[in-house]
Amino acid sequence: MDKLILKAGREKSLLRKHPWIFSGAIQKVEGQPGIGDSVQVLSSKGEMLGIAAYSPHSSIRARAWEFGEIEEKELTEIPVDKMRIAINNRKNTIFTSSSNQAKRLIHAESDGLPGLIVDQYANWLVGQLLSAGAEKWRGIFINELGEITGVKNIYERSDVDVRKLENLPERSGVLCGEEPPDIVEIVENGLKFLVDIRRGHKTGFYLDQRDNRKIVQKYVKDK
Repeated sequence: MDKLILKAGREKSLLRKHPWIFSGAIQKVEGQPGIGDSVQVLSSKGEMLGIAAYSPHSSIRARAWEFGEIEEKELTEIPVDKMRIAINNRKNTIFTSSSNQAKRLIHAESDGLPGLIVDQYANWLVGQLLSAGAEKWRGIFINELGEITGVKNIYERSDVDVRKLENLPERSGVLCGEEPPDIVEIVENGLKFLVDIRRGHKTGFYLDQRDNRKIVQKYVKDK
């Protein structure tokens, strides 16, 4: 496997489990890794710091999949295992009642999967692959998503400017199953929302603002 050798003293962020490696932290590259290829990350003293996805065109030159001593044979299992863990951790809170019908299943770096976001709206999954590493694992991610969740309809919304920084084209369209309808209806905290999966901002809805919406709803109700 190709290697990234860091400059002296630039391993501190990785030791703190921060996944980003900026171009200015790299002393040299051994080998010729392509876009999204996995590389071993070593300190200036040769210590193994982890395995990361390489992005030669971005100032974030690599994003770590895993930290510490990793066997190369384990690499193919790491992203898939992390997908299963992230989704299973949220399984009990996906649709526990009729009050919520949407959920963020995978939240990129927060789940150890840099550049991968997956949201669920009723019977639809909407994914964004925003980094070179996520793009490299595209086929495996798509196959595993359907198998782990049991959801047959998967739509991609990688039509965002950030992909240009990784030298990746914008993409959108059906990955699996059927074309989504113009509007998908969801219920959140007892209120109905209409989500435009194909053209709405981000994946169609601001799922990360749920707590803020609950505060607003409570305020309005109290008034």
